This record gives sequence, structure tokens and C-alpha cells, in this order.
Amino acid sequence: MSRISLVVAALIVVDCLLAAYVVNPESPAPFPAVVPLGSPTAYLNTYLHVPIAWSALILFTAAFAASIAYLKTRKGFWDDFARSAVALGLAFGLATIVTGMAWAQESWGMAWNWDPKETAVLMLWLAYFGYYILRKSVTDPERVPVLAATYAVAAFVLVPLSFGISMVVESLHPGPAQTAAFYGRKTAAWVLASRSIIATALALTLAYASAARKKLPVALAVLALLLMAGVAAWPMAEYSGLVGRVVDARVSELSGGEVSLEMTVLSGEREIPVRYSGPPPIRPLVVQMPGGGEAVSLVSHVVSVRGEEAEGAIEADEVKILIHPCVPATAAMHGAALAASLLIARRGAGSRWTGERP
Repeated sequence: MSRISLVVAALIVVDCLLAAYVVNPESPAPFPAVVPLGSPTAYLNTYLHVPIAWSALILFTAAFAASIAYLKTRKGFWDDFARSAVALGLAFGLATIVTGMAWAQESWGMAWNWDPKETAVLMLWLAYFGYYILRKSVTDPERVPVLAATYAVAAFVLVPLSFGISMVVESLHPGPAQTAAFYGRKTAAWVLASRSIIATALALTLAYASAARKKLPVALAVLALLLMAGVAAWPMAEYSGLVGRVVDARVSELSGGEVSLEMTVLSGEREIPVRYSGPPPIRPLVVQMPGGGEAVSLVSHVVSVRGEEAEGAIEADEVKILIHPCVPATAAMHGAALAASLLIARRGAGSRWTGERP
């Protein structure tokens, strides 16, 4: 195995280990205690969805820089690097849109909302898809690299727009103040930073390998797919017993740090009363709201309940918080995007140079 293949393999393993840290059932990665809609654990997608989007933006930025370099030097390597970066950016961009829709369905109530950032990312993806339409439609091979490079430079205007639009207009996506408050927590900051750095390094390494004609083994795509599939399966293994969403909960304090809970769990179309006494299923269990009053943080979570039914209710021995399925779905989609990107890079490495060899 070549040196670059070993580097890619190491980055894949580290990326998957960081993803596993996020999605493991006892995840220490922080998420909001109370959210306006849906399960709070859906916000663990922050550490999975955002690095995918970041990789796409970095790849399109790299294509912009490589296109400028080609226009200045006319060296074929830069045209091939731009072409590879755009192809990989489209793969990660599509994964960004799909994983964002899965998260939005849970946390915003609809998969697609025509939110300014959603719309800007879709426009960005379509613009760079047009890059390949342009390359295919021009019949003069001498003109293709110049026209494609010029197009990539012009399309770059949508990259900062996609990144920053939620900072200047009202959006369902968090603004600067909300983002700073969430990532002000040390654990949240290092998890997101680590995953973003590894994902970006992996994406740029694949673009370089393709442009430099370093053909990567198919086994790396299989490795990425299998590892991320395992990561995605881990939290889903906890889905056993009675599984449902907590729609109402009342808390009484007991001695020794234990609590008494009376809650209603929606499982399918049934609302099931559940009584539980024991250690709090989540901490903090009761939170102070900014506008005053208190809220039980267990409400809206998806939970697994184990116990015996008695007097029309379940006397629970255990209530366990479950990670919402949209989170492992994002991990699985990331694995698919990685595998597709590895195959794209492999195919690009085997294609002909489009301009003068350096």
C-alpha cells in the first residue's frame, strides 16, 4: 500500500472514531437540554452534519484557488485538481443537503423549509453541477480547461454566501450569538473542531491524490463504508423494550439523589402512562428557562422503557435516553459520501490529464 493510501486509511479510522465518540449511547458530547421542537439528541448532528458541509465548502474553495492557479500557469495539474475538488465537493454537498433534511424533519418539523441557508446551499450545489455540464458541452478540448476555470472562479461567490447568510438574515439556522454560546463549551468546541479538521484533511487529500494520479485501492472505500455503518448501528442497538417519545413528565425529588417520575410516552399511536423511581435518566432533569419557570428536560426525548405493566401504567425499572435515528442516519450517509468520494478520486486518478503536464 502506498504512503498516501496509508495516510487516507489513518484519516478514515480517526474520522470514524470521532464519529463513534459522538453517537455512542452514553455520548459525552453536549447537546441542548431543551429545544423548541423534536428530540434534543438530534442536535448531536452538529458534530456530524457540520463537518460534511465544511468539507464541501473547503473543496469548492480549493477548486477556486486551483482554477486561478491554472489560469496563471496553464499547468494541467491545477485543472485536474479543480476538477477533482469540484467532483468531491458535489459528493459532500449532496450529503450535506440529505443529512440536513433528515435533521430538519425532526428539529424543524419539515425536511425542506426554503430557509435562506438551505436555499443558498442548494444554489451552490447546482452552480457547481453546472461546472461539469460546461466541461461536457464544450467540444474544443483546448478551450475546456480555461472555460471551466473561469466558471469555477465565478461560481465561488456562492461559497461565502452559503457560509455566512444565516449571520446577516433571519434563518432557522443558528446565528452568531447562538453558535458562540453553544461552542463556548469546551467539549463541544473540541469535538466539532476535531471532526471538521479530520474531514477537511481527508477531503483535500483525496482531491490531491486524484489530481496527482495516485490511484487509491477500492478497499479504502469499503473500509469507510463498513466503519461508518458500524458507527451508525451502535446507537440503534439500544432500541429495545418500549420505545417512544416523552410527551409529558412530572418530577418529584426523593432522598439519596433519586427522583420519582410520572410521564406519558407516545409509542406509535398509543399514549402510555409510565411511572419510574430511581436515578435521573438525564442530567439536569429540571432546567430553568430564560423567560422564567422550569422545564423537564426529559420531555421530547426518545426513550426506552423497561418494566411491568400494572394498573394501566408501566412501572418502569429503567428509563434510558435514546439517540434520535437522524443522528446515526447522518453517520451512515457520511460513510456513503466518503466511499463515493474515494471511488471518485480513484477514477479521477486513472483519467487523462486535461492540459499541459507540469
